[in-house]
Amino acid sequence: MSPARDAGTRRYSVIAMVAASCMMAHQLAAKATRDGFFLAQFPAAQLPNAVIAAALLSIVLALWSPRLLQRWGPAAVIPPTFALSALIHGAEWICQNSWPRITSAAIYLHVAGFGAILLSGFWLLLSELFDPHEAKRRFGQVAGAGTAGGVAGGIAAERLVHWFGASALLLLLAGLHLLCAVLLHRLRPEGATPVKQPVHQKPSLRAAFRTPLLARLAMLVFLGACTAALLDYLFKSGAAREFGRGPGLFRYFALYYTGCQLVTLLLQFGLARWLLERWGVARTAATLPVAAGAGSLAALAFPGFSLLTAARAAEAALRGSLFRSAYELFYTPVSEADKRSAKPQPMSRATASAMPPEQAPCSRSCGSMPVRRVSLSSRVPLSSPQRPSPLPSEPVEPIVASSNKDCCGVRKTAR
Repeated sequence: MSPARDAGTRRYSVIAMVAASCMMAHQLAAKATRDGFFLAQFPAAQLPNAVIAAALLSIVLALWSPRLLQRWGPAAVIPPTFALSALIHGAEWICQNSWPRITSAAIYLHVAGFGAILLSGFWLLLSELFDPHEAKRRFGQVAGAGTAGGVAGGIAAERLVHWFGASALLLLLAGLHLLCAVLLHRLRPEGATPVKQPVHQKPSLRAAFRTPLLARLAMLVFLGACTAALLDYLFKSGAAREFGRGPGLFRYFALYYTGCQLVTLLLQFGLARWLLERWGVARTAATLPVAAGAGSLAALAFPGFSLLTAARAAEAALRGSLFRSAYELFYTPVSEADKRSAKPQPMSRATASAMPPEQAPCSRSCGSMPVRRVSLSSRVPLSSPQRPSPLPSEPVEPIVASSNKDCCGVRKTAR
């Protein structure tokens, strides 16, 4: 790599790291804000209605966003979307005293509807900015910065509520997303302008079922989201009973999500790579449903808020670490066009409250460069001279392969 190109790549990497920190800080603070405002104005029995409304909004956005991404590309779509989200947070801050119930419902829909779309779009932007070799080097740094930012965001949310009250959280969220918009706008290569591209295929729910692989991934996400939504409802109902509707509820949610982020960090950097090497992709992904089922049975056998909290936290932490690291590897054989069209749909939860603590990077499409074939039920070869990384971009090594099949054994077809 030439010195000029290497300097440009380092610059993009630093910008991406700062943007990931702000994005994940927003996500952690936004979860506490969303849950605290809603439960302060509505009884916990209304949570299912909010989840259904947020799920419908997520479906609409998931059907609409791929068309924009296909036509304009993530570099032209994602930064303005972050700016729009910041403006909505500002409007919520202005209205929250005059119309508290309407504003609380709007905050819930805003955070749940935009969250998964923006996180998925962020990693899609990076996957198209860096080539596979650079992505392998830089994605670990970016995700690590995002994890640290998430912890900082949770702590900042708890302190802001203690010092200035819950309304200050909305200003924090607006500032973080506005900063994300500015930073991601700077990720566009110098001299590049958005070019309108023809849309050859209309994004729809059918895109998520174009191949057996995508259909199984969509079903996997759907079933997991349903489980997470049920645990989430029980957990938040218990929290409302334990802490009431005052600032203590906001602070508890902030500390809870921060704790989940820390556990996610330990699992991601301590176990994810080791399990992918020894258990393979499918078994590593299976840790989430096994843990969620075991935790649910334990909470059913021994009812109590503490055990229910542990079950919900375990599900959230595993979803953001081991499951996410394995899940993203399933997308390595998907072409860039299909990824843009289909991935935002399963990535936007069927239930909006089941948002993971960490959104791991997606691997770049292997359509332009062959990658090592990965058996979904066997061990994943992870030979690399670099520092080990548990991220999903690390296990897949670009090499020259003499096969017309992709890394998951799915036969490539001409487009």
